[in-house]
Amino acid sequence: MQDRNATKRLLLAVLLMVAICCVGISGYVILEPGWSFLDALFMTSITLTTVGYSDYEISVPAKIFTLILLLLGIGTFTYALAAVTSFIVEGHFSNAFRRKRMDKQITRLSNHCIICGAGDTGHYVIDEFQKTGWDFVVVESDEERIRELLEECSFLYVQGDATDDRVLQQAGIGNACMLITTLSLDKDNLFVVLSARRLNPDLRIIAKVVDVDASRQKIMMAGADEAVSPEAIGGLRIASLALRPQVVSFLDLMLREGGATRFEEATVRSGSRVIGKPISESQIWEETGLRIVALRRGPTGEFVYNPRADLVLEADDVLFVIGGPESIQRLRKITKDRS
Repeated sequence: MQDRNATKRLLLAVLLMVAICCVGISGYVILEPGWSFLDALFMTSITLTTVGYSDYEISVPAKIFTLILLLLGIGTFTYALAAVTSFIVEGHFSNAFRRKRMDKQITRLSNHCIICGAGDTGHYVIDEFQKTGWDFVVVESDEERIRELLEECSFLYVQGDATDDRVLQQAGIGNACMLITTLSLDKDNLFVVLSARRLNPDLRIIAKVVDVDASRQKIMMAGADEAVSPEAIGGLRIASLALRPQVVSFLDLMLREGGATRFEEATVRSGSRVIGKPISESQIWEETGLRIVALRRGPTGEFVYNPRADLVLEADDVLFVIGGPESIQRLRKITKDRS
């Protein structure tokens, strides 16, 4: 917002300078009928720059006009100088340059995720996407919140209201494959879902829901693929800690380790060289070092746990593995999933 106000002040200063120049030229042309446009431009220039040199003989009305123009010009020039100085000294120039460069980076993105909201929930989402190497763009209206998060890590962002179509388009929603909205109010998340689904019908949308009973069904009907309640997730975690503490400890350790080892998935897309081959001949282990923990059959949706080495892979099969970002990227290149 501050950058935007500074840019407006700078633009106003430029417009005022152009306006005072136009007034000066027009005034001299009217008051001195024998002068050409070049004469009027020259006289205006030496007056506004206070050079004070001229071989022209001017009439009394033109002299009075020159005095008025000189006073107006000094005031306008002072304001313009202050606006330019403020724009540079306060860092707005570098911010504008960085914003332009970031916009170009966002334009080049494809199959990325848009994260709407960088609050308490959004912070964890951003952190996880950062660790796993996913391309993403954050949409957040609070400039101070963005500044705080940028002190921890760098990421692409758009400052603005996520419910505004223009902001979502600036975040590259047309080329995105996923959108996550974690705004604090259900009505805002609902509006984001409606806008996102209209702008990109193929988008996978995951929405935070606060009031499950009142809002979950509405958000799903609006076009969300998943509606997640942080309170429900918290309750399930508490129950899991009580019932299966070692499993939770294993998963927590995986999340807390310095690397980014995660349970991940990769879909076997059309054109992948592993289609029609048994797992033992797919070269997945040899090229990625990943073991297939489970898979879901594309045509039937049936889950197969600890699949045998002679199981033939088919198109749209979803492979579940445990690994780091680099290994997962190699696997997705093999399966042609988001590659």
